[in-house]
Amino acid sequence: MVFILAFIANIRERHTKYMTRCLQQIWQVDAALKVNLRGVTGDTLPNPVVVIPAPKQSKIQRAIDYYADLVGTLVGIVILLAVFVLWVAIGPALHWDSNWWLLIGTYAGLVGLNDGFVLLNVGTVLGNFETAQLTEVEYEDMDMLAAIGVSHIPEERVADNSLTCRLSVSLGNILSHKLTVVLGDISIFGLIIGASAMRWSLTGQLLCNVPPSIVESFFTMVLITGHNIGDAKRRVDLHNVYLRRVKLIAYVNALAKEETAKVDAEIEVQDVIGEVAEVCEVGEIMEN
Repeated sequence: MVFILAFIANIRERHTKYMTRCLQQIWQVDAALKVNLRGVTGDTLPNPVVVIPAPKQSKIQRAIDYYADLVGTLVGIVILLAVFVLWVAIGPALHWDSNWWLLIGTYAGLVGLNDGFVLLNVGTVLGNFETAQLTEVEYEDMDMLAAIGVSHIPEERVADNSLTCRLSVSLGNILSHKLTVVLGDISIFGLIIGASAMRWSLTGQLLCNVPPSIVESFFTMVLITGHNIGDAKRRVDLHNVYLRRVKLIAYVNALAKEETAKVDAEIEVQDVIGEVAEVCEVGEIMEN
């Protein structure tokens, strides 16, 4: 589990760096597009402030987010360290026996099971929110391209319709649902009740250790698959945004060249008129 979590963290870090570079390129093209458009149109008005409204959340989802914010910050680390120190402190009282070892396993199993449900939920909710915003950007870009007579540009697509991919996405959506998180909490209470009924014997403690560990491992595999699918789609989405911006800036640059050519032509016409006028004036002087 430690190895897999470190592996996921490495993948996320590399993906974040790539996404940051993509966004920087998009911002540079957007800035150039803005400058060129203002030069062509002479517009000096400031851009309106765009506010992305927060998604509407139910009380259950809000509680899940609060818990994720708690355990995902320094407070969560402090709680983890406090539990670890307390576990070590009670070691002499339990004579460092198997019950002492199973105690930390029980805590890690139950809490980790809940964290697995929460992690899947938060990741899916944020991913869906990002997808919705990128879809809106795509519609706006296509409207602008249609205004300049471009109905289609070649874009990349994530073409993975395999059965494995569809099953992974469907399973991830089910496991990340907010009601599934609630069912996970109910199962945790059920495990605690079962272990208590067994008077926290060896079998009772193993009941809170083994099943959560198996579920956590399964969640980790689902999480990796979901990240791979989501990351691939997000990279393609940003690449397509960049392509549409490049198409727009090419059109604006062409307009700027046309405007420059018109201005140069007008200047040449004025120069010719001026030269003709000078010739006429010289001819009149010579006749006089």
